Amino acid sequence: GDAYEATGDRREAVRAWERAAETHLELPLLARLERTYREEGRPSRMIALYQDAVARAGDDLALGVALGRVYLELEMLDEAADQLEKVEVRAPDLPLVHAYLGAVFERRGEAAAACEEYRRALRLGHAFEWPHACAACGATVPGWRERCELGDNCVLHPGVVVGADGFGFNSDADGHHKVPQIGRVVIEDDVEIGANCTIDRGTVGD
Repeated sequence: GDAYEATGDRREAVRAWERAAETHLELPLLARLERTYREEGRPSRMIALYQDAVARAGDDLALGVALGRVYLELEMLDEAADQLEKVEVRAPDLPLVHAYLGAVFERRGEAAAACEEYRRALRLGHAFEWPHACAACGATVPGWRERCELGDNCVLHPGVVVGADGFGFNSDADGHHKVPQIGRVVIEDDVEIGANCTIDRGTVGD
């Protein structure tokens, strides 16, 4: 999808992302679709995107928060409050949830309730960014970040794979154990990579 978007083929990019979302409910992927639907002026698709994700993966609190955020951005304040309060019941100590609830109350004109939610968010540690765990290696970072950095004026020919999980194992008497590959791939400016090349991400560093 990103490759299609880079070539200006927005329609094929959206189709690729939508096909991927049928089996992979990852926030970075859903965020791409959300951005596209917003730019196209299709708020109902934004809502349906996250409603479907929550219905399919109800245990994923991040998806529940994302749905509440979309309701908030679309000024659907009652729906936003209901959704965020559902998340709060299951995870009462998430600062982001209280920050969003504060925004809901503020827009309703309920200043006292808004201030209380903002205080709770701040008291819980200023953590307004949702932690991200890589589905491939389990690495956790404070917020989602790209596994690859691509410079300007780069050419990647068909079949190129950048940022795949590296082949790393540690062996002992109990057998072979997978070593998480938590580094990145950094490709600087003016680089051309031939067809069907694979560049794995680093084990620890870039």
